[in-house]
Amino acid sequence: MKARERQASAARMEELIARLAAEREENERLRAERNEAIRKTIELRAEVDDLREELRLWQRGRRQPDEEDADGTEGGENGKAISADSAPPEDASVSDPLAALAIFVVGGSVAWQRKAAERFPYMRFVGNEKNFDDAPLHAADVLVINTNAVSHAATEKAKRAAKGAVLVLTSTNNLDIVHQKICGEILG
Repeated sequence: MKARERQASAARMEELIARLAAEREENERLRAERNEAIRKTIELRAEVDDLREELRLWQRGRRQPDEEDADGTEGGENGKAISADSAPPEDASVSDPLAALAIFVVGGSVAWQRKAAERFPYMRFVGNEKNFDDAPLHAADVLVINTNAVSHAATEKAKRAAKGAVLVLTSTNNLDIVHQKICGEILG
């Protein structure tokens, strides 16, 4: 009886060893696939970062989407990015140092946004509810959130989308104070 048990036990052991070897091979294959996926993800992230920078430059008027750099990539005149000096001047906002930045504003009442848009034509107003399009915020240099009239969801959505931008939180409707606050955050 013991001989049969030993034979069964030995057969089971061989089966388990073979199964373990197969599982190890599968594990190595999956690990190699995962490493390849990580490598591709890193490459794609670098490409996305480059595209975001191109979008940021384009939105700030320093690049034109249909022009090419010397290396064949999209760019500005004669293969070079358009400098800030050659960007088309904006009327009264030229004297304001903030005019060269991509500034997006979330929140504030509709009336306040209208007044702010008249005073600061270079700022872009996104809204104050969570259903706004957050795609332009990826190119933001500065994100201003007026907490007087904005949903919490909109605030969080804007912060996630404008990752890397200077964040300015304000609860005042005084446009002079808002301007000073933005300048203070940017200049340190």
